[in-house]
Amino acid sequence: MRTMLIAALLCGVLSLSPVGRAAERPAGKRPGGERGAQMMQEMAEKLGLTEQQKEKLKPIRQEQGERMKEVFGDANLSREQKMEKMKAINEEFEPKIKAILTPEQVEKYQKIREEMRSGAGERGGRIREQMQEMTEKLGLTDAQKEKLKPIWQEQGEKMKEIFGNADLSREQKMEKMKAVREEFAPKFKEVLTPEQFEKWQKMREEMRGKIGERAKQRRGGAEKK
Repeated sequence: MRTMLIAALLCGVLSLSPVGRAAERPAGKRPGGERGAQMMQEMAEKLGLTEQQKEKLKPIRQEQGERMKEVFGDANLSREQKMEKMKAINEEFEPKIKAILTPEQVEKYQKIREEMRSGAGERGGRIREQMQEMTEKLGLTDAQKEKLKPIWQEQGEKMKEIFGNADLSREQKMEKMKAVREEFAPKFKEVLTPEQFEKWQKMREEMRGKIGERAKQRRGGAEKK
């Protein structure tokens, strides 16, 4: 699901606004879902959890996940408030998780979490580079950036609201995000020159194609396992 949000945001990139940078955050990786389950499975294998440990951890992880989803889907919270609340939830549940692990597993667990945080930071850096590259390719003037900022922010908020709606299926979210992009396209077009708008459309298609291909490769790798 994180891929969906990144695709939606990157394909609409026209300025380096705070909303655009929200896609970088590790917290943006929504708790639960196929990707979340896969990560939990990988961690369980790396830690060498016993069946008994898995059973004890299951209700703890479920409760933690539900709390995370509530925070992530709260449209009244800012990005910083969500990050702060999620950090507090992690700190609250960490002792419960560690109590079930052996000392060796706790050490591995801490190393894995550090590696995950480091990896998320690297991905965020790549996203910033892609956003900067797209902005430069369009050759936006400072005046255009200022005009586009509120449009981009409004679009980004709508995208985040859809992404955080736990009542929607993946297909429904993709459909709604597509509708949002179509809704805002004319607003972008008013600010861009004809040449810039044509470039923007081409870049969006290229970006969607690349992200879709990576998603297929990940799904293919998961099926082989």
